[in-house]
This record gives sequence, C-alpha cells and structure tokens, in this order.
Amino acid sequence: MQYLIAAFVAMLAATSVVTLGLVHRLRAQRLELERNRRAQLMYEAALRLSGTLESQEICSGLRELAGRAIPCDGMVVSSFDAASSTVRCVYLWVNGQHLDPGTLPVLPIDLANGRGMQTEVIRSGAGRLYADVRDRVRRGGRYFDVSREGRVRDLSPPDSQPAVARCALMVPYKLEGKVVGIVQMMCDTPGAYAGEHLSILESLVAPMAVALENAELYARAHREIVERTRVELALTQSEEQLREADKRKDEFLATLAHELRNPLAPIRTAVALLQTDSPQHENLPLCLPMIERQLGHMARLLDDLLDISRIGRGTLPLRKERIELADVVGHAVEASRPLIDAGRHDLAVTLEGGPIILAADGTRLAQVLSNLLNNAARYSDAGSPIELFGRREGDEVVIRVRDRGIGIPADLLPRIFEPFLPVDDALERSRGGLGIGLSLVRKFVELHGGRVEAASEGPGRGSEFTIRLPLGPELPRAVPVARRAAASLPVTARRRILVVDDVPDSADSLAALLERQGHDARTAYGGVEAVQVAREYRPDIVLLDLGLPQLSGYEVGRQIRALGGGDPPLMIAITGWGHDENRERTRALGFTHHLVKPVDPAVLMQLLAPAEPAKN
Repeated sequence: MQYLIAAFVAMLAATSVVTLGLVHRLRAQRLELERNRRAQLMYEAALRLSGTLESQEICSGLRELAGRAIPCDGMVVSSFDAASSTVRCVYLWVNGQHLDPGTLPVLPIDLANGRGMQTEVIRSGAGRLYADVRDRVRRGGRYFDVSREGRVRDLSPPDSQPAVARCALMVPYKLEGKVVGIVQMMCDTPGAYAGEHLSILESLVAPMAVALENAELYARAHREIVERTRVELALTQSEEQLREADKRKDEFLATLAHELRNPLAPIRTAVALLQTDSPQHENLPLCLPMIERQLGHMARLLDDLLDISRIGRGTLPLRKERIELADVVGHAVEASRPLIDAGRHDLAVTLEGGPIILAADGTRLAQVLSNLLNNAARYSDAGSPIELFGRREGDEVVIRVRDRGIGIPADLLPRIFEPFLPVDDALERSRGGLGIGLSLVRKFVELHGGRVEAASEGPGRGSEFTIRLPLGPELPRAVPVARRAAASLPVTARRRILVVDDVPDSADSLAALLERQGHDARTAYGGVEAVQVAREYRPDIVLLDLGLPQLSGYEVGRQIRALGGGDPPLMIAITGWGHDENRERTRALGFTHHLVKPVDPAVLMQLLAPAEPAKN
C-alpha cells in the first residue's frame, strides 16, 4: 500500500513537473506570439505611417492598426500648445464615423493645479489607463463627451449624464522630449482595457509622432515654398508694374512737354510779331486772340493735372446745385467749339423729353461732356460728324457722345479710362492730349454716383461713350459765384490796390492792367516789402501771391490785416497753389477770394467791379 501511495505521489510530482513545464512553455510561446504580433504592428506602423505626409491619414492609420489589438469605440488625437496651455482636437473618430475636429472645443490646461485626465497625462508625460471613466469624471475636471449620434455634451456640471465611454487609454506623443499632443482611445465596455493595451498603444504612438513631425516639416516646407513662390510672383509683377509705370511716366512727361510746347510756340510767334508791329498795330487782331486761346489751353492742361491729383487724394469736393441738362450741354459745347470748328465737324445735339433737371456740379459735368466732345473732335477726321444725345430713362439721365473717328482697339477698350494710358500709333499720338481726360470723365461721373461706359467696333469704326447719372434730389438753384463775389466788395469806383508777387513781370503787368481800368495800383516783390508798402499806402485791396520769399503770403496777409488804422483791406489770393488745404488756409486768414494762376482778367475785373445798387 505504501508502495502504491509512493508511486502515486511520484507520478503526481512528475505530472506537475510536466504540467509546469508545459505551462511555462505555453507562456513563453504566448509571450513570443505577443512580441511577434507587436513587432508586426510596429513594422506595419513604421511602413504605413511613414508612407504619408497627411496628418489625417496618419491618425487614421494609427486607429486602424491599434484597432487590431485594442478594443476601440472612439479615438481622439489632440495637439498641445505649451505657449497658450491649450489642447485642440485635430482628429475625431466615434462609432465608425469621422467627425469634424472642431466639434470639440479648445480646452485650457492648468499644469500646476488642473485635475483633468488630459492635464494629468501632459503633466506626467506618461501614458495612463483609466479603467472607470465615469468615476474619474466625478472626481473633477473639465470633460466633454461625444454621443453615438455625434452630439457633444459638457460633463462638467454636477447634473450631467454619465459619460458614454467606460474606460480609456491616454498616451502623450512627444517631439524632442516635449509633449506636443495626446492620443486617446475609448471603449464603451467596462473593464475592456488592460496594461498590455496601454503598452501596445504606447508602442504605436512613437512612430506616429515621428510621422506627424515629418508631416509638419513637409507642410511647413510646402507653405514656405508656396509663400516664396507667391512673393517671387508678386515681386515679378511689381517689377513689371514699375517698368510699366516708368514707361508711362516717360511717355506722359514727353506728352506733357509736347502739349505745353504747342501753345508756347504760337505765343512766342505772336510776341515776335508784336515786337515788329507797325505803329498802326496791324498784327494786334491776329496776335491777341491767338495768345488768349493758347493761354487758355495751357490753363486747362494745368487744371486737369490738379484735378487728377485731387481725385487721387480724395480732396476734390462737388458743389451740387439744381441745374438743367441743356445748360450743362450748352457750356460744354461752348468750351469745345474751337476744336469742333477747327476740324469742321458737324455737331448734332439732341435732348429728348423736355427739360431734364439734375442735382449736380454743373462745372464738373460740363467738363465731362467737354472732354468727350474734345476727344471726338481730336480723334476724328476733318468734317466727320459728332452726335450728342440726352434723355431721361427711369430714374437716370443717359447721355451719349458718338463719333465716327479712329475708334478704339479691342485690347485697349477695357483700360481706356486709366490715367496716363500710353497712346500707340493706332490712336495717333500726334492728335494731342495728356491721357488724363477720360480718367477725369470716369472719376467725375462716379463722384456723382453714376457710371460711364465706352464702346467701339474697332479701329476706324468710331466710338460711343455712354454716361448714366442718377436724377437725385432736387436742390435750390444757386446764386452765381461771380455775383456773390461782387456783392461782398465795397461800393467804390476807384480802388487803391497793392499787387504782391515775387515775379516782377507778373506784378508789373497786372498793376498796369489795373491802372488801365482806372484803379490806383502799387507793387511789391517780396513779403517784407509788401508789409512796409501796405503800412504807408493803406490799400483797399491786396492781390497777394502766396509763394513769397522771406515771408509767405499767409504771414503777409496776417500782418497786413493786423496793421490797424481803419477797416482792413480785402485780401485776394492770386497763386499757383490751388489745393483745398491752401483754400482752407486762406479762408481761415480772412481772404475774400482764392484765385489760381493764370487768372482770367475778365473774372478779376468782375470781382473788383462795384456792386450794382439794389433796386427798390
């Protein structure tokens, strides 16, 4: 019996040894299989995650690889910004569907005192397994949950419903030893995660971090390349624009010199004729109108240049009043008549529908139509007809100027209203113009709230310009400027007038003209001299240039008005400075008028003429 018991014990011992050996062997095989499976996952992760440079594809690849070994109902990849201490979702996958990462709000991270799960992982820099998410949420922190339907819920309030996820794995990913984000996997089944799952996820996150770093480096390099390409393209375009602007500048200066020399030539010829004139002054009837026409042409060129500058700076005001279109057209035709008659053009004006009333700046609107008529006359062959139509269409006034001239090439038509547009041979530069008239037309029309269009069937087929202006509210008809100016002057026939200009020819010639008109005139060629003469002479009126040496015209005007000894003289600025700020400054100093050189003598004499006594 004892022998049997001993044999049985020996057999049990042998069996135990064999069983233990089998257990150890099975455990070793299991560990080997686990190592092989993890190695296979790592290998696939290295291949797959390094094979793309798109962050969303990297995150999706990580989820699919991890899902082979780890239960997963949801996965969140978040980036951590240490500078702002915030976590931002960059990848969100819940219950088999991708959701917009912006669904989850940006969360602040308090590394010093925060109690949230993400805060703990970032602070420790190590992965964590949360076996009971609901219990962890109840212990404090800021949490958000995504339901199976994709709705986001804030779990921070005490009365919040419990989290859908029951357990979670959180693993930080690092770059250069610093935490830059978190990978979070969740499962809705309680107790689904064990330590080996955390270990697997940690193994997979490492190559993901490298892949994300490569993706970021690539994205950064791509952005830099795109930006560099954009900058290089912008520089190339800027260089082309500068070359074009420089070319336009040279062409404009050449055109300006040409246009200024044109009137100077007949003026010089007229002066030579007058110098050799006979005692009977036979050449006066020819020379004087010629000089007046050419001076007017030069004045219009300078006015156009000033207008384009004021419009560019946004300082050109409109003086709107109630005007009739027929009056505006009449002024425009009168201004353009010399060019029209010189070209023997047949101008037909048609205004339909009775009187058309506008609320507009009549001077500027007449300038618009005059520019269009001048262009039609300038760029049409001699004897070619020109037509101007005007009528009311709904709540707009439509004006058309049509010619049968040289036309506009199709490639130039979209740019025809650009300032300083270079004129090629097709538009016959020799016909003149600075290239700013049409730009002024568009700007003036737009300032009135309207629009202008150009049409042409091509070279040699003529052109048509159409202006559309809103009727606008009716305004009271304004008192003419000349009448208001004359009414502001004292009623005296002969006046004591001081002419101040640092150009002696200008001062002397104007004084001589005033003397011829019956006034008593004195001259001064500088600011200090002007104040001294005014102190002794006590003028009624001072015609004052502003650009004087030593003392500016502004200071001269202030000192003369401060002399005392009776009523101060009327101050009239006669200057080359016509900007609005210059006008505001003279107005503030008490100047009665601000005239821009060259001044029309008729206008000046009208201002100096005594006002007519009121009729009873």
